Amino acid sequence: MRKHKGAAGFIAAEKPAEQSYVVVDFPQEGEAILSPEYTLRVGASADAEKVEVSIDGADWKACRNAVGFWWFDWAGYASKAHKVSARITTKDGRTVFSDPRKFSVKLPSAGSAKKPTKISKVRKKLSKMLGDAGINIA
Repeated sequence: MRKHKGAAGFIAAEKPAEQSYVVVDFPQEGEAILSPEYTLRVGASADAEKVEVSIDGADWKACRNAVGFWWFDWAGYASKAHKVSARITTKDGRTVFSDPRKFSVKLPSAGSAKKPTKISKVRKKLSKMLGDAGINIA
């Protein structure tokens, strides 16, 4: 903190200005995304007016602000190595960039057979029981 003499001769403390920042929280460095849809989470300083992400050097896409973070819903991506960067535009018009974050996507191949889950087995049994009772659930 910086101290200075006020008009009345006493010492007042000034809080230093917060430094602007932006960081990609998720995906984490080296993370493997296994699902066909993913929501990126970005942390940014309070002076961020706008937050955007660029994946693999593509155009910058706007993030939405909720619960203290910035979010970007991502889908339609390929299984491969990827890189994401984020940037903010501050309320005073400055642009601040994050360090790039490397991660990968590993989706199951389209032809791979999925093993039925416990929930799908229960649903199948329930559908049969209801069907036997004359109730159809689609």
